[in-house]
Amino acid sequence: MSSVEVGAEPQAGSASSAGVFARESTGLVREVSPVDAAIVGASNAPLGQFVVFSIPVGLGLFAAASAGWIVAAVVISAAFTIPTLVNYAALSSAMPRSGGDYVFATRLLKPWLGFASNFTLALWQVFAAGAWAALVVPAMLAPLVSILGELLGSSTLIDLSSTMQERGWHIAIAIVLIAAISLMLSTGTQRTLRINSVFWCIGMIAMTLLIGILLFTSREGFTATFENYAGQPGAYQQVISDAAAAGFAERSGLLMLWGLVALTMGVFGVFFWMTYFSGEIKQARSWKRELGMMFSPLAINFVYVLLITLVMLKTFGFKFLGSVTYLSFVDPEKLPGAVSAGPPVFLTGLTAGSDVLATLFALTFAAWAWVLLTCLLIMPVRCAFAWSLDQILPSSLVRVSPRWGTPIALTIAVAAMAMVVAVIGVYNDKVFQIFAAAVLASSWFSAAIGGLAAAAFPYRMRDLYRQQPIARVKIFGAPALVVTGVVGFLFTTFWCLAYARFPDEFGMTTWLAITVLSPFFIGIAIFFAARAYRLSRGIPIDLAFKQIPPE
Repeated sequence: MSSVEVGAEPQAGSASSAGVFARESTGLVREVSPVDAAIVGASNAPLGQFVVFSIPVGLGLFAAASAGWIVAAVVISAAFTIPTLVNYAALSSAMPRSGGDYVFATRLLKPWLGFASNFTLALWQVFAAGAWAALVVPAMLAPLVSILGELLGSSTLIDLSSTMQERGWHIAIAIVLIAAISLMLSTGTQRTLRINSVFWCIGMIAMTLLIGILLFTSREGFTATFENYAGQPGAYQQVISDAAAAGFAERSGLLMLWGLVALTMGVFGVFFWMTYFSGEIKQARSWKRELGMMFSPLAINFVYVLLITLVMLKTFGFKFLGSVTYLSFVDPEKLPGAVSAGPPVFLTGLTAGSDVLATLFALTFAAWAWVLLTCLLIMPVRCAFAWSLDQILPSSLVRVSPRWGTPIALTIAVAAMAMVVAVIGVYNDKVFQIFAAAVLASSWFSAAIGGLAAAAFPYRMRDLYRQQPIARVKIFGAPALVVTGVVGFLFTTFWCLAYARFPDEFGMTTWLAITVLSPFFIGIAIFFAARAYRLSRGIPIDLAFKQIPPE
């Protein structure tokens, strides 16, 4: 397909595109199925993360005063995700290219703004990949092994859990995870995403088991099981008393709801991640197909998040679950056995009532460690590929393996940087804050900037916009995409500001806030330095941003 000029839309073979891009075609192959692409969207908002992080933080640190506040946060997050998904579905079907909102923002807003924001986003994705690889060992894998050891009475597994958290083994596991996924990404995108789909399906088995186990367990039955495990009558109520003595106090009000919304957006706000490899998805130009790829994971996560939340509160009890998660943060010694390793997961395994069922739940739950890392590693590679195609980065980086159809050099570079971050994360107890900062930066510099690009689309590229199905839709007389774009920008900004309002709960500090923003200014400097260099060599780099890149 030809490049498309902003406004004029030249035909194939237009001389205006000659010498503008690093190559006449990307070399990437449209081989990814819409189903695998949709699962990438779901993988980037993994339900395992909701169970391991969102529930403990929401109940333990934000201390929501009732289930109603949590349900309200889930409904608000899901509802306000819709405008962002409409934005990305419209933009991705109109300009299905690798790089996603880098392409949209550089063509619809300002080139320097589009590059700087996407550079910030991609860099923080690399940090997120390394931080997640480091975090997943103590927060997910080791606790699951410990839980299995406790439930099965295996001292070998309990010892293995401790061994996994020793620095040497911790680093080795994190690096192996990154290396394994990067190796697969180098040898074929479709193969990697099919494997990712398998892991996601395995993870969903764990979520289904969780719902089933807790749905058919009464509060009284769980209380008896927990007190038998603790070896102490009244242990259930003792946890609640210990948490209150340690300072746990429930909160309510709209201010607290704001924080909960920001927390739940971690499993709702990013179902559009397949846009970053749109140049490799089959039928990516179909508006209906794009809507299906983005809205299907939204529907799945919405149903599962509500069910998981409700069955946990039904079985464990609202006050107990808030208390046990609070103690896991502030005084884990007050909790019996391995409960503090991961309260929601451990308590579900404890409640299973069967060694086979508990083992199956733990093993399938571990699959969530894989799926998010796949998303975090593929995105910065495709963004850097798009920058190189526009000749902001060295043109050599757009080389694609003729055998595998992937940019191997970029994949290796991103993997190496993620490994460095992972090693730093193992030695640094601020790894959770790094991951939280990455979530914040990634969310705002994608969804908010994407919202602005969507709002500009009807005016900056009128001819292309009129060809889109959404052009026929008006809201109060205004183009629908303008409304959804503005709403997406405002809502993303709104919930991201909660990180500043609740710095203790999100681990946000002044230096971390400065760090979040600093890559944006570095990106501006890189853009103008690259522009000056290319212009000095007679390369008309500005023309690239007046056209849609080649396929």
